[in-house]
Parts: sequence; structure tokens; C-alpha cells
Amino acid sequence: MIGSPYPGLRPFARDESSIFFGREEQVDQLLDQLGENHFIAVLGMSGSGKSSLVRAGLLAALNGGFMAGAGARWSVAELRPGDRPFNRLATSLIMATEWQNVPAVAPVVDGDSRRQADSRATLTTPHASAASEPLAVDQAIVVLERALRRGSLALNWQLGVCPLPDGTRLLLLVDQFEELFRYHRTANAEAAAFVSLLLGAAGHPSVYVVITMRSEFLGDCALYPELPEAINRGIFLTPALSPEQTADAIQLPARLLGGEVEADLVRHLLQEAKGERDQLPLLQHALTRLWDMDPDDRLLTLARLRELGGLRQALEDHVEEAFSELDEQQRRIAEILFRSLTERGAAEEDSRRPVSVGEVADLAEVECTEVAAIVEVFRKPGRSFLMPPAGTPLDRLAVIDIAHEALIRQWHRLRDWTADEGERAELYQRLAAAAARWQQGQGAVWIDPDLEYALQWRDRTQPNRHWAARYGAAFELAMAFLDASHEQREGRRQELAAQRIRALRRARITALLASLGLVIVAGIAVWGWLERQHALATEQRRTVDLFDSGLTHSALLSRIEDYAAAKQILATTFDLDRQISQSRRMARDLLRAYTEILGGAPQQSYEGPGAPLSQAVVSPDGRLVAACGERGTLVLFAAASGEMVYRIEGHDPRYQLRDCVFHPGGDWLASAGDDGRIMLWSLAGEAKRPLLERQWQAPGEVMALAVSPDGRLLASGGVDKAVTLWDPRSGKPLRILEGHRDRISEVTGLAFSPDGKLLASASHDGTARLWELASGKEIARFEAHRAAVKSVAFSDDSRLLATGGDDKRVILWDIERRAALRVFSGHGNMIYGLAFAQRSDEPNAAPLLIAGGFDRTLRVWDTDSGATVRLLQGHTAAVNGIEIRNGRLYSASSDGTVRRWDLSLPGQRLLDVGGEPASVAISPDGRMVAMGFADGGLHLYSLPDLSLLHTEAKAHGEEVQRLAFSSDGSLLASGGFDGIARIWRVVPGGGLQLAQTLRGHTDAIHAVAFSPDGRLLATAGYDGRIGLFDTGSGAGRFIQSTRGQVLSIAFDPSGRRIYSADRDDGSIREWDIAAQPPALLREISVSRDLLLWAELNQAGSEIAAVGRDYTVAILATGDGHVQNILPRHENAVFKARFLPGNGPLASVSVDATVRFWDLQTNSELFALRLPTNQGLPTPLWDFDLRCTPTGCWLAVPLTRGKLALYDFGSLGRHDR
Repeated sequence: MIGSPYPGLRPFARDESSIFFGREEQVDQLLDQLGENHFIAVLGMSGSGKSSLVRAGLLAALNGGFMAGAGARWSVAELRPGDRPFNRLATSLIMATEWQNVPAVAPVVDGDSRRQADSRATLTTPHASAASEPLAVDQAIVVLERALRRGSLALNWQLGVCPLPDGTRLLLLVDQFEELFRYHRTANAEAAAFVSLLLGAAGHPSVYVVITMRSEFLGDCALYPELPEAINRGIFLTPALSPEQTADAIQLPARLLGGEVEADLVRHLLQEAKGERDQLPLLQHALTRLWDMDPDDRLLTLARLRELGGLRQALEDHVEEAFSELDEQQRRIAEILFRSLTERGAAEEDSRRPVSVGEVADLAEVECTEVAAIVEVFRKPGRSFLMPPAGTPLDRLAVIDIAHEALIRQWHRLRDWTADEGERAELYQRLAAAAARWQQGQGAVWIDPDLEYALQWRDRTQPNRHWAARYGAAFELAMAFLDASHEQREGRRQELAAQRIRALRRARITALLASLGLVIVAGIAVWGWLERQHALATEQRRTVDLFDSGLTHSALLSRIEDYAAAKQILATTFDLDRQISQSRRMARDLLRAYTEILGGAPQQSYEGPGAPLSQAVVSPDGRLVAACGERGTLVLFAAASGEMVYRIEGHDPRYQLRDCVFHPGGDWLASAGDDGRIMLWSLAGEAKRPLLERQWQAPGEVMALAVSPDGRLLASGGVDKAVTLWDPRSGKPLRILEGHRDRISEVTGLAFSPDGKLLASASHDGTARLWELASGKEIARFEAHRAAVKSVAFSDDSRLLATGGDDKRVILWDIERRAALRVFSGHGNMIYGLAFAQRSDEPNAAPLLIAGGFDRTLRVWDTDSGATVRLLQGHTAAVNGIEIRNGRLYSASSDGTVRRWDLSLPGQRLLDVGGEPASVAISPDGRMVAMGFADGGLHLYSLPDLSLLHTEAKAHGEEVQRLAFSSDGSLLASGGFDGIARIWRVVPGGGLQLAQTLRGHTDAIHAVAFSPDGRLLATAGYDGRIGLFDTGSGAGRFIQSTRGQVLSIAFDPSGRRIYSADRDDGSIREWDIAAQPPALLREISVSRDLLLWAELNQAGSEIAAVGRDYTVAILATGDGHVQNILPRHENAVFKARFLPGNGPLASVSVDATVRFWDLQTNSELFALRLPTNQGLPTPLWDFDLRCTPTGCWLAVPLTRGKLALYDFGSLGRHDR
């Protein structure tokens, strides 16, 4: 008997069809489709009601005989595939059909018998007849599972051996089909065979297959042959309920059990739930709560809903109520339980992950009864947060699941746990991978900062092997690796401490010996001198350790984007410079330059309002800054001096002012907030003293304001969910724009397009909308955010719209196509303010996008690539509103200040070069940069101003693949895809003159390199040969290196030997070119994947080898052994460059980063994200890095037609 008319948070069960209303039309459509296709896929977003539709709707209709020609006798095998789909299917079939006389089928074997042809032959000839004695259920499941694995027709064969009763149909209901993709990340044999079995079964005349799946997983189906075609034939997209259908779902179940729903409550629920992704589960949960509030009064009212806090708050409070009943130990177990029950997917889309009671008990290291007790709290009557339902026994094997994914999205505590679990898993998987390489002798132990991160993670989370098994094996190895890393670090520290102790003892002995008398004065003097030298050496080591500690700490802070703190620590190392080697100072200076490039500090702070601020706006003439905030605060600052010149009073000080805007002509300032009044302040006279010009009452609390470009319209939005357009001259409403289902968002929730034609609005209903001002019509709705949309902003040309929200994302939209162009991430919390700005270094480039939010920062993105180009830090609380005026950025914060920021991008340039650049080289003196193009062109630019000095429109017939300057900078070599190398003489003043054309290669040239004295040019070709050319005469000779392709070439410091990188066999070959003919000295095997480049350091002692395996391998030229593998790239690595001396190494990758490596510690110094796409299409092919006494330049040609240039020299110096 049904005790409640509403199921709560969980989906409807099969036996609850009597209280399932509103889906009658869809049930009829499903019956029609199933009758035609035998296979249907019911798709919809999480929370759309697809599982309830099938269980309480379709199954009831089938059992009622409503599908034409199928009868009313149905066996239903319902399952979720999970990580063992065949076992789940076998179990559900045994339970649905009571098959226990399962034929004994020979086990599947490896080898040729697994081929499809043999599999089908086996299935057509049973190995044995049905067993004479029924098997136990668990035995029957094992045997049936084995049988089902034999091929796509295995179930059909089973039905032939054990037929269903006459007139009975079999329905396979695979709920949450997407679990196949989550548990089987690729189309592996297990998942593919299961899909094949379902498709084969659907061909049986008595078998029907229904799958339910979240629509965002539709693309994953392409991995499985014939599945997309089957879905296309039988797809059913679960529609949203209409208002009438939703009203039926609200009212009719209550009436069925003698209750009633107040009309006002129905209207309110329809309005509040409209547009909400979790509309159905939130409704059912709230209605269940209302039903249970008073068993003696079954009238559900709006007043009671308000007591619960509304749809969302009712769920949050209800689950928090359950959590609050737990003691401290139980809360720890509950956290482990819920972390286990959720899984972070792509794009931070979280989903359920069922687990057994025993698995959770092992994770928490407690008894199963303790876990069961927690589950009971969250599933007791009136609470349906966990499954199975209350009353179902819970033993060690019982499977626990979250009732609905809406709980993950709506319960903030669980959202935080899930996000943190994802971060923990990511670190562990990286640790396990490093441990595996260490065990195989291909990697070193970790050092700081990675080591310190990992140790803190282990101390904080206390992982065990049960937890680690979820993310991969080898937990003991990972922990052993971490221990070994820690022991090596501690050993180093102990060694240093012991050295200090020994030094102290020797010093004491020296003092003792000094007292023995003058007879040994000479000996003591010698001893003292030696001890002084030792003390100096000890002090030197201590200084170096102190320097390295500061460098490591700063690198760690930079990795977590705390650039301000990193700069402070780096500054403490400057006083140590006299005792630090040039190479270590270079590493420090590069890191300091990086923090200056990425990390911005405020130019000016406006202080004094005495209250948290919501918004800051600047007068059109740039002279005044207005700020508004809590306690009715509205103030004016002098923009130049930062002095607060006026405190404007008029709003009710009990309420918060949400927004303020200036008239485009500077005539007035408008302000509004929670008191519901809109006030216009006249800025009359030279002094611009604010006077109240007019005021009027809005329909409710005002959350946001915006003024049209011509100043004729003032828009307001608030808790009434509507946008009102006002005539600011009269205060009268001109038009009301309705459609949002929740309040308009605070501060930056409204924006007019610069061309004055459109208005954008952001709302807590999770949408942003575009309104055409001429007609007042909604012309577009943007619904990609997963939570409230808090901010909207137009680009200057009115073609782009940016939206930001509580899901920590910013989405860029093409207004004309109504399409999302890019999703920007990086903020650690909700986003409150957005603005577009033009790049100061390249006016024709795509605009920058700035976002401020709860994480106290302002992040600046390149809109073409989505790369963060600067992070502005300085506020100590949330950034609520931002505005750009005259190339400067202003931000208002809850810390009670307004800050002004410079929008320039110091140390970085993005030059539009036209065409597709492919190669680059910086001159040895750092004053010129040459660039080759895909069309064969060659450009020469001056540094630092990037003036074009010379152009060769057709330096080569095809792509210029590589460029190189001679050591004195007098010659430039180019190698082309046309198989030709050319030598160009660099003319004083910046011209190029062709000196030599070098032929002989029969395929493309991939690399060129000058000998140290400039007399030879070496070339590497796709024809497997190395060319050696006299730069004076052009005469050449060739070495046949390999049958494959030679991709790089490098001279040793003597110029007598060269090193070549051969792509296909992954080897580096060392050649003696002084011998006649040149002799192969040895081969060094490096890569099991494609080797793309090998670079020799200045001393000739080390080689950096890079390739398609995402790593940088450091080898000693002496013995060819791998000294270290640097593993942090996320795609193929194209090239590496050593800096002079023992300085850092840089590498560039298809992951669109240049990573700088500290080879003294074998750790990443920093990773510079380039303003281009990651992955395909290939964003770059080459880069160059050149440090001279006067500067340090990084140049990267981007295939999108840009040159990215970074000045690490001027920014890295501490005397600037």
C-alpha cells in the first residue's frame, strides 16, 4: 500500500504507477515506438524524469496490455550496467524469468575460438542439454553470465534452450546506460560485447530492449558499432512537462490519498520550478516534505512551503538536518560514504557511483554495521536521499546509491566533497604514474614542490589501499615511492645538519688547541686557516640551500597562482646573489619575470566607505568613481587622487545598495538596491556635487541597473523576475520584459549592447536572455550554465556576449549564431562581474575578457584561445562589480575598497603577422627575430619594438620548417619543405642577402644548425640523410643516417661531432664528422614512441630528447644513460632549448605550453600557457629562447597567424 502520494527525491518505482501523473501522452508515444523498433533509447538530462517515465509509466502500460499485439504477460529484467554489465544482466534475468535450469555451456577460452564466426557456430550447437536438477540462484547466475558472454546471439540461443512461457515477452530495461561509459572509459571488449548482446537480443521476436541514458553521453555511443544506428531508429527525447502536466503531477497524487494542494501553492511551484534543471526531483521532494508536515491536515499550502525555504532550500536544509544528527565519528564515515557515491566526470559534471556497504566499510576502516547505521539516517521514512529504500536489509554486499543526482547538484556540502575528491584522485594518479616510472628506472624520486604537495595530501587525507583501488592499482608502490622521496629529502637535510655539527666540533677543537701554547702557534694558524675555509664553504652551502628553498617555495606558489606571495619570497633572495651561481640566478630571474607577466597588482586603492561594496562605476569624463554597497552606502571618489569626496545619503541604511550607473553624458548617477527605490542624483556644476533629482519605487528589491548608450533608457531587474525599462527623465515605466523564472542577478545582471539594439539579462534561473529593445521580445535564451547566471557583458562590437555564474564558468557566445564559442575556467568560485577590453599590445587582436568573483581575483583571458594571460590579485574579499574606463579597470569588493588596475600586459606581445608562421629564430645579440612561414615567406623583425626589417615573399617554394642564426649573428640559415637550405647574410641595419642555396636533399629539411665557428651548416632531412655544407663555398656532403626521417641536428662545442635525432627508431646518433668519411660513434636509444627533437646543452654534457610520449628525457652524453624524465606535458613535445651554462631548460608542446625546468632539482619551474588552442589543429611547430646580458626573449610562432613574444629579461631583473 502506498503511504505517501509523492516519492520524494528518488525516481518513481514500478509499483507506484497509481500516483504517477502528467506523462500519459509520453507513455503512449513510448508504446508506439517500442512496438515498431524492439529497441528504444529514452534520453534526457539528469533530472528530466526518464527513469520514472519508464518504470512507473511504460512498465505499467505494458503489464496492462496496452501495447498492440504484445499481450499483458511480461518478464522484466531491470538492471544498471555498472562495472559488471554481464553479471548484472544475468542476475536480473534469473530473477525475472526464474531460470534455474541453465544449460551448462563450456567456458569461453582465449585465442581463435573468440572470433565472431566461431562464437556464432558454438551458439547454434548447444554443448549440453538442460541440467536435470535446478541450480542454486548464485550458481545459476554464474553459469548464465558465462553463457551470455559467448556472443551477440547468446541470449537468443538461451531463449531457444529455456523458452519463456507461451505468450510471454521479455523486456530488458537497462537504466542509466551511461554507466558503461563511466566504468569503461574506452570501448573495451567488455562494454562492446555487452552492447552487441543487447542489439542481438533486440532482434529476437519476443525480446524488447529499453535503455535510459543522460543525453550528454549520446556522443559516446559512436564508440560502439551499430549502436548509433539503433538509437537513431528508436530515440525518445524526454520532454519537459507542460504547466498543465506539472499541475497534474502536483495535485492529483494528493487527491488520490485524500489531500489537497492550495491553488496559490500550485501557481508558485509552477513559477519557481520553471526552467530549473532539477525541477521534478525538487518538486517531489518539497511535496513530500509538505505532506509529512502535519498528518492531521493534508492541505498543502504556500505558507508551509515558505517555512521550508522554497524548493532548493527545502532540500538543502533537509539533508543538512540529517547530517546534523550524526556525531563526529559518524560524520567522518558519512563523508567517506558520499565521496564514494559520487564521481567527477568531464567538465566537472558529477554523477552517481553505486558502492557496496563493504567497500565503504573498508574505506572508512569500520564495521559494516557502522556504515549501515549512517545509511539508515539518510533513508529513514520521510528521507529518500539514499537507496535502497528503508526496510531493505543492509549486509556487506548490499549496494548503496544516491537516490537522485539532483542531490549532488543541490547539496553544497556534497558538491564540495565531490570536487575535493576529484582533486585528490588527480594527485594520486599522478603520483602512481611517477612511482611506476621510478620502479622501471625511467624516473627519479619527487622533490619539492611536488613532494611537499604529496606529503601534505597524505597527511591530510590518510589514503588507504581500498581508496586507491578506485583510481588504479599499486598503492603500496605509490606510498613506497613517496616514502623514498621523503627519505631522500630528509637524508639531504640530515647531511647538512651533520656537516654543521662537525664544523662546530672542529671549531671547538681549534679553540682548545689554541690554549696549548705558542710552540704550536704556526700549526694552529694553518689549522685555523683550514677551518676558516671550511666554515666559508659551510656558509656557502647554507646560502645556496636558503636560495634554493626560496626558489622552490616561489615555484610552488606560482603553480597555485599566488603570484603576489611568490614575488615577496623571490625578493628575499636578492641579498644572496653574490654567493649564488649565475645559472641559479637565471632560474630565479626567469621565475620572477613569469610572476610579473602573469600576476598583476593594483595601481591604486580607494578606501573609506566603511562597508562592503557591490559596484564601482566611473564618470564618462574619468574624474569621479562612484561606489555603492551595504548599509545604504553610496560614495564618490576623486579618480586621480583616490580621495573620497562625497558620501551621498538618501537610501535606507538598513538595506544594501546593489548597483549604480552613470548617465553616458555624465548628467546623473542612478542608484538602487534592496529598499526598492531607484534614485537619480544630478551632478550639477563644476564641483559635480550630487543632488537628488528624482526617485521612484520599483516593483520590489532591485538587483541590477543598466543605462542605454544614448541615456534614454534605464533598465532595472530584481526579485520580481522581470526587467523594467524606465524613462529616466520621468521615472515612468516604458516596458516590462517578462520570462525569467527567478530573480535577476545582482550588480552585473543587466547590460545594454553598445549599438543600443539589445539588452541582456542574467538570472538565478540558470539562464541569460537577449531582448530586442525595438519590440521588447525575447530573441535568445542561453542555458549552458549549471547554476545561477550572475553576470552578462557585451563586446565592443556587440557581436559577442559573455555570461558568468555560480558554476565558476564563463561562457562566450556568438550572438548572431546563438552558439557557445568557448568556456573559460580558472576561477575557484562564483563569478560576479564581467567586462571586455582591447589588448593594448595588438589593437586588432581578439578582445580580452575579464572576470571577477568570490575567489577575490580578477582573471584576464584571451578570448581566441581561452588562455589566462593575467591574474589580478590584491582584494581580500569577493570582487562583486567591475568596470573599464579609458583603458583602466576598476573593481568593487566586499573588503570595502575600490581598486584600479592597469590593463596592459607587461612582458607579453601578440603580433599579427599574417599568414601561417611555422618557424622562428632569435639573433644571438637578442636584437632581431626571424620568422618563416608555411607559404615559404621569411620575415625579419627588430627587438624589442617588432618593426619589420626585411621580407622575402618566397624564400622557399614551400614551408620554411626551421631557422638558425650563426653564433656571431652574421648568417641566417633556413630549411624548407622543398628540400632546399639557404644561407642569408644579415646586413647591418637589418636586411637579408642570399649568400648560398644548398641542394642535395631529396625530401623536406626539418632542421638546420651552424657549427660553433660558423664554417659548417648541418641539415637534417626527411630522406634520412644529414647534410654538411661549407658556408663559404656551399659545397656539401651527406651522411646516410637512417631509412626514416632525421628531425634534428646539433653540434658539440668542439664542432667535430654532431648528434642527430632519428624519428622512427627513437635513437640519437653521435657522429665524428672530422673523420673521412664521417663515422658513426654510437647509437643512444631514447624513445619507445616518435622522437621529434634532441637538443645539446652549451657544455655538450647533456641532451634533452622530446617526442610524442609527452616527456622530456635528460641524457648524459658521456654514457648515454637517462638521468631524468620530466613528465608534466600533456601532449607531444616538439622542441627543447637549453639556456646558457647550467641554466634551466625550456620545452614546447602541442598542449600549448612552454614549460621551464630547473635542472638542478629536476622539477618544473613554471608552465607558460600560450594564447592558442591546445591539441588539434596543431597550434605551433617551433619556438626559440635566447638570453643575453641585455635581455631574455621567448618567441613562439602560432599557426593562427600570430607571434607570441615574451620579455623575460627586463621583468626578471630585481633592479627595475
